[in-house]
Amino acid sequence: MSPRRHLADLRGRRQDLGIGVRDMAAGLGIELGRLLSMEDGTATEEDKTFYRTWLSRIEGWSDGERHLQSRAASIGRRFRPSPSGRALGIACSDGRRETLAELARPAGVLAAASPV
Repeated sequence: MSPRRHLADLRGRRQDLGIGVRDMAAGLGIELGRLLSMEDGTATEEDKTFYRTWLSRIEGWSDGERHLQSRAASIGRRFRPSPSGRALGIACSDGRRETLAELARPAGVLAAASPV
């Protein structure tokens, strides 16, 4: 958890979580400029509340969950508010959904075919 969790320092909270600015923007599904305006305090109150809410969610995730979600964001996928134990998966930019277990597979490794 971020030691700045209850402070208005949104950039510091993100940095404490170890999430890069571009990955955070991708995970939230927003443009980089919008995220930067939230972090520098020039965004609307609605945007800052949106960002604080997501930071609080992310701070509540386990280290493993945060790693998987950050990895998904680094390839352009949005964060999911639910823990990885649920079958909701991650929304892909092409409309498909992948579970966090699928994301954890190394690139290029296909899942074994399930018996029919």
